This record gives sequence, C-alpha cells and structure tokens, in this order.
Amino acid sequence: MIFLTIRSFIKLLLIVVCLHSISIVVLAHPTYVPNTPEVCKTMLPHHKREPQVSDSPFKVVVYGEKVQPGNSVFISLVSEEEEPDFLDFPEAYRRMLRDHHHKKKKGFKGFYIQGRESREDRPIGRFKPKEDHSVKVHDCDQGTDNAAFHGVKGHKTNVTIEWIAPDNFQGKVIFTTTFVKKYHKFWTHVNSSPVSVRLSRRL
Repeated sequence: MIFLTIRSFIKLLLIVVCLHSISIVVLAHPTYVPNTPEVCKTMLPHHKREPQVSDSPFKVVVYGEKVQPGNSVFISLVSEEEEPDFLDFPEAYRRMLRDHHHKKKKGFKGFYIQGRESREDRPIGRFKPKEDHSVKVHDCDQGTDNAAFHGVKGHKTNVTIEWIAPDNFQGKVIFTTTFVKKYHKFWTHVNSSPVSVRLSRRL
C-alpha cells in the first residue's frame, strides 16, 4: 500500500514538472505574441519579469522622416551589441574571454512593434506581414494589422518591416518596440525618431 502511494506521488510529481515545462514554453511565445488588450497597451511579454532599465542594445531605424497618408515607410529593427575589449584582464585571459563571448548568440529572439500616434499614444496604420512568416501581424484597439511581431524562432540582428500610413490621418507617429533577448531579459518602449504623416502639398 505504501509502495503504491509513493508510486502515485512520483507520477503526480512528474505531471507537475511536465505542466510547468509546458507553461514556460507557452509563456516564452517563440513564434507569436498573444493578442490581448493588456499586451496591446503595455507591450509587455508574459514572462513574469520586469523589463530592463538599461539602454537597449537594439534600435528602431525608420527610413524616411515623412510619408503621405496611404503610403508606406520601412522600419528596421537592428542589433547594436558591442563586443567588450576585456582590457582590464591579463593578456592570457583575453583570448579565452573573447572566445567565450563569440559563442554567445547575438541579436534578439522576439520583437513587438506598433506605430503610435504621438499625441494620443494609440496604435495606428497597419503593418504588412511577410510571406515567409518572419513578420506576423494582429489587431489592437479596434484597428487592423496595427501591431507586428516575430513569426520565426532564433536570434535576429536585422528585421525590416513595412508600415502603411492610414488614409485619414495627419500627424506624428513614433514606432515603439519591445525587444526580447531571452526569456528573462527584454526591453520595452524602445522608440524610433518621429515620422510625419502629411499630404504632399504640406510636406
């Protein structure tokens, strides 16, 4: 009877461990971002951790300062991770440290980006998904395709995304992004320079 009880306990323990492992995989979201009002508003991943307060090693680059309503602008999400020089270490250790550093994977594993109206801080416009599924989209705040995110696993050092300005809007837009380096390390609200959406006669 005691043997059966211990055996049942072991089975239960294994089930708990498996469920915990599954929850970690689900929360990591390797190829999607959950479409919830909370995520749309806060841009926080469901990682049960606080975002980094240090400067992001990743940046948001916009190709163009102005765009007409209904036209496209391209944005690149770029890694700027620098290699340390290890000058404070003896020469005998520098090569070993550099080799160890090179083995680390550079880039970001996940991203989540919105184009937000600078005055009301709401997502506008729409992103164009990629056919290779490297960029996926979903709807936020009654919009359509106004948030984009990673659709493939692995580290990324440069991702280019197309954003289409709304037809009925004129004003400033800032592209704000969440970058995920790894499960416990991510940055939120990494912003681009502002883009002006204006009719051509006012550009």
